[in-house]
Amino acid sequence: MAEQLAIYRNGVLAHEFDKRAALERMQFAYVQRMDADMDRGIRLNGEQIRSPAQAQRNQFVIGQLLDALGINDSRSIVMLCRYLAQHAPDLDVIRVEEDEDNYHVDLVYG
Repeated sequence: MAEQLAIYRNGVLAHEFDKRAALERMQFAYVQRMDADMDRGIRLNGEQIRSPAQAQRNQFVIGQLLDALGINDSRSIVMLCRYLAQHAPDLDVIRVEEDEDNYHVDLVYG
């Protein structure tokens, strides 16, 4: 398992996050709130999921992360990476390849 979560966009390093960093109180509360929100269900790939499994939650968060990267929302990027570091600690690399209206995401686990 790597110490960093690296996010590549079209082959270029877009963001790197230190997974070892301790959670600040505000970040801990944010991660808990995200889980509580997802407890009420999520919409994933056009389907409403009432009780999402952790893998589905992670997929949902990665989708939000892609949106945050698209608008360069650094605060959201950090918080979403924090969530993934807590819930998918063996996730080391997210590779996103985009063209026009399509994208492909490749996840690399340690």
